[in-house]
Amino acid sequence: MAFHGFGTKAGLICAVALVGCNKSEPASDLIARQKADAVGEQITYLETRLSAVERSPETLSLADSGYSVVETDIGRLTVEWLKSEKLGAGSRLTFKIGNPTTATITRAQASLLLKDAAGKPLGKIARPAFNGDIKSGTWNTVTVAINDYAPDRIAKIDVLGLYVENITLFTR
Repeated sequence: MAFHGFGTKAGLICAVALVGCNKSEPASDLIARQKADAVGEQITYLETRLSAVERSPETLSLADSGYSVVETDIGRLTVEWLKSEKLGAGSRLTFKIGNPTTATITRAQASLLLKDAAGKPLGKIARPAFNGDIKSGTWNTVTVAINDYAPDRIAKIDVLGLYVENITLFTR
């Protein structure tokens, strides 16, 4: 439908102006408020998700006995650093992981920050894979291969995250 002539355009402008003079909230303000409310809800949702992701790292040390609790997507796991061994120009780090969940983790990775004895960061290791399954309801010994950092340089490890990629569940 096309509008022709000045009178039709002027009438249309007057009609729009009258709608804007209405004492109730203009439609554009209502839409803007609804959009702002929706954005506020999205921000609240994202803040909740981010707080679940932003956890303080657990610091592991060979000198410490016992384990630390690390959150994952499927629940809490307990982690203890058992030993470091030379592996080429790097290290093999051995961990004991307790898995109190009912899922066997068949593939997992970690994000680690290696530190020296003074607590100075040596380097961040992004997602090295554990070498074996982490069975449910038990303690598991797993290793991670790290390049470029000899075991005698690593005194502490911050576990920034454990990432579960695959699980299996017991079936009858």
